[in-house]
Amino acid sequence: MKRREMAFPKNVSYVLEQLEQKGEGYLVGGCVRDILLGKEPHDYDFCTNLSYEDLQQIFKQYPCFKTGKSFGVFRVQIDGEEFEIAKFRSDEGSDGRRPRNIRFVETIEEDLARRDFTINAMAYHQRKGFLDIYGGKEDLRKKQIRLVGNPAERIREDGLRIMRAFRFVSQLGFRLEENTKRAIAQEKQMLQKIAKSRITEEWNKLVVGDFVMEALTEMRNTGVLEMLFPSLQTLYNFPQNSPYHCYDLWEHTLHVVQSVPNDLILRLAAIFHDIGKPLTKTVDEKTGYYHFYGHEKKGAEIIGRILQGELEEPNSIKKEVEFLIANHMLLHQNVEERNIRNIISRFGEERSRKLVQLSMADNLAKNLKKISDKNPEELFYKIIKEPIPGLSDLAVNGFDLMKLGYVGKDIQKIKEYLLEQVLERRIENEGTVLLEEAKKVIKNKILS
Repeated sequence: MKRREMAFPKNVSYVLEQLEQKGEGYLVGGCVRDILLGKEPHDYDFCTNLSYEDLQQIFKQYPCFKTGKSFGVFRVQIDGEEFEIAKFRSDEGSDGRRPRNIRFVETIEEDLARRDFTINAMAYHQRKGFLDIYGGKEDLRKKQIRLVGNPAERIREDGLRIMRAFRFVSQLGFRLEENTKRAIAQEKQMLQKIAKSRITEEWNKLVVGDFVMEALTEMRNTGVLEMLFPSLQTLYNFPQNSPYHCYDLWEHTLHVVQSVPNDLILRLAAIFHDIGKPLTKTVDEKTGYYHFYGHEKKGAEIIGRILQGELEEPNSIKKEVEFLIANHMLLHQNVEERNIRNIISRFGEERSRKLVQLSMADNLAKNLKKISDKNPEELFYKIIKEPIPGLSDLAVNGFDLMKLGYVGKDIQKIKEYLLEQVLERRIENEGTVLLEEAKKVIKNKILS
C-alpha cells in the first residue's frame, strides 16, 4: 500500500477520523474509482471492522437509521448529509441474485474479495493510502471493465453484474476485458433470475451514458440485447434500401441514439423509434426501393408492450416515449415554419422540443445528400421566442361562439379553424377579430 494524502469534504474526513479512533476506516467502491479518475464522487461509502453497536456509540449524537442492520450497514446523518458505513463482510453462496449468507469478517482484504469489478474493489485509508489487490488502477489506465477473480463465478453470484458492466461501458467509455466479455456471453441467462425492476434501473442509467452507442454494441455482440428485447433483433442487418439511407436499420438506430441529448425519454425513443419498420415493409414495384408506411404508429404500439413488459418503466415515461415514436415523422414530411408552429400549438413547447431533437438526430443518421438542409431546431428556437397559442389560448370561448349560432361539434371545428388562422398570421388572437371571422364563416357556410 502506498501512502497518499487526500483532501476530502469536512464530514467525510470526520467520519474517517472517528472510525480510526476505535478501529479501522476505509473509503471503498465507486468513490475511490472516481477519485482515481479525477472526478468528484457523487457519494462516499465507508467500510470498517467496527460492529453496528460500536458505530451507534460513536455517532450517538447524530440521527441514525436502523435499516440495513442485518447487512452490517449503519446509516448516519451529519449536518443533513447521510452516510453509509458497512462492516467488513464476506458473501457465501448465492441464488443468482443475492448471497445466501453473510459473514462478518475482520479485514478489508476479505471484504474486497466479494466485490464485482476490479475498478470497484479498491479502498483508501487516510494513513496507509490506496489498497489495490486486484489491479483496479491498471484497469483504469487500460480503460477496461474486468470482473474480480473468476468472471463466470462472479456473474453466477449476481446476474445483475452483467447490466452493471454495460452501464460502466456507457458511463465511462471503457471496454469489456475479453474474459469478462466471454463470461457475460456464456452466462447471460443469469439475467432471467433478476427482477425486472432492478434490470430497468441499470438499463436507465446505461441509456443516458455518454458512450451508449458502445454499450449497445457490446450488448449485441454478447447476445444480451436481443435476450432482453427480442424485437430489436429484427433491426440487425436489415437493409433500408432507400436513397435516403446510408446505413442498415440497426446502424442507423445507433447513430440516432448517440445524437440525441442524454435524456432518458429521448434515448428510449431513439432506440426503438424504427421498431415498426420490419413489420411495415413494402417494395416499390418501379424502383425496388423499400417503403415503411405507418411504421411510426406500429412502433408506438410495440414500445408500449416493451416498456411495461420487458422493462418496468412508469406510465409517465411510457406515455412520452409512445408519443415521440408515434409522431417522429411529422418533421420529416414538412420542415416549414408553419408546420413547426402548428406542432408547438398542438403539443406544447417541451414535447415539441423533444420531437425536434429526435427528428434532427434521425436526419443526421441518413444519407445527408438526400435530406433537406433546413434545420428544424433553428426554426423551433426562433419560433418559441413568441408565445404560440393553443385552442385553450384563443381569446374567445364556447359561450361566445354559441351566441353566434354555433352548436355541438361545430364549436370545436370553428375553434380549430380560428386557431389555424392565428397560427398562419392571417388574423390576430383578439376577441373582436376572432368573432368577426367566426361570423363570416357561419354566414358563408365555410365549415363543412
